[in-house]
Amino acid sequence: RYNVSQLEEWLRDKNLMNSGAKETLEPLIQAAQLLQVKKKTDEDAEAICSMCNALTTAQIVKVLNLYTPVNEFEERVLVSFIRTIQVCL
Repeated sequence: RYNVSQLEEWLRDKNLMNSGAKETLEPLIQAAQLLQVKKKTDEDAEAICSMCNALTTAQIVKVLNLYTPVNEFEERVLVSFIRTIQVCL
């Protein structure tokens, strides 16, 4: 997310926010946000569904399936949660 934020800042500095570049970056921004949010409850699933409007259902499911936790405190995304996302979308 930090790198994407840097790109957004660069676009603002160059007055390119209205050039269409922001819209092009939107799926990447949403994918980065998807990796950061909680992925446990039905409420989390609803939040993800409303947040990720620039991503297809297949893209969201792929990101969640391929997510690999960085440390032992995180868990992989449960299959049941991914199914909830699919139903929600």
